[in-house]
Amino acid sequence: MCCFGRLAAGENYEECIQETCAERGVWFFLGKRVVRIGNLWPAVIERGNLLRAFHQAARGKRHKLEVRRFAADLDDNLERLRSELMDRSFETGRFNVFKVHDPKERTIHAARFPERVFHHALMNLCEPVLER
Repeated sequence: MCCFGRLAAGENYEECIQETCAERGVWFFLGKRVVRIGNLWPAVIERGNLLRAFHQAARGKRHKLEVRRFAADLDDNLERLRSELMDRSFETGRFNVFKVHDPKERTIHAARFPERVFHHALMNLCEPVLER
């Protein structure tokens, strides 16, 4: 059954997404076409893809403390991220919360840097399909 049918049955969203991505590939809805790309997970967690994702996530933010800490021990941090993704223990949903006043006060919830690296790693593979 597709992931959306499971959600209606009340199953866990994260388990559903992980199983769908890892075992059955990813489904993209492009207008009236549906495209399935399988076996993405090995390519997502490949070291070269994670390194490229780090550079993309760090672009314009290299002066920030979180990025400098990640970059200071880049090899170990990428390997830790890769191993957490492989054994599905990577936690998402932790945010840096801050307020901006432009032109009114807003509360911003920004993803932490390792999560942004993971997002870029996913989008490196999904973007070419979505841009067709």
